[in-house]
Amino acid sequence: MCSSDLADPSTWGFTTGDMPAMLDAPEGFQVYPANNPLTLPVRHRNVSEVDLVVQGFDPMGFVRDPSLWDDYRRGWRADRGGHPVRLPGNQSRNKVAVSTVDIAPYLTDGHGMVRVWSSAPEVLDYENKPVQNVTLLSVTDLGTTLKVTPDGATTWVTRLSDGKPVAGATVEHVGERIARETVA
Repeated sequence: MCSSDLADPSTWGFTTGDMPAMLDAPEGFQVYPANNPLTLPVRHRNVSEVDLVVQGFDPMGFVRDPSLWDDYRRGWRADRGGHPVRLPGNQSRNKVAVSTVDIAPYLTDGHGMVRVWSSAPEVLDYENKPVQNVTLLSVTDLGTTLKVTPDGATTWVTRLSDGKPVAGATVEHVGERIARETVA
């Protein structure tokens, strides 16, 4: 049997330090339902500021100029056009803050395509350079379901807000050949 008695009571403590810097902004291609608020949430922690560049654009631009996809994949930057937005950093250390960016000015009647580039100087990649996020938002109330068969393709168009079919929707299938049809 083994026992141990402490002669005098003692106390101890430790410090973990600050949590790492964080920027949680949308990345990649995303469908953004038009019935959502037209503000984009950006979460961050332990950063001095968050820089964004917001740009609305014509979605058919990708069809007319396929190099836009390369721009998007490579990391579109502020010098390619767009509106710069600077969000203030965190007021309190180690607490997540949520800021929002109004995307309504970049849309037509509440719908369209928006690119958002975001970065914070304290959020670094493996090369110790600021991480740069790029997202492409398709702000729409329409959803599509595509069925491809050896005989062709069929597309169903529905509203995201209520799931009902959309009669008379015009659909363009873009690929090696472009087809346009109106769904009854």
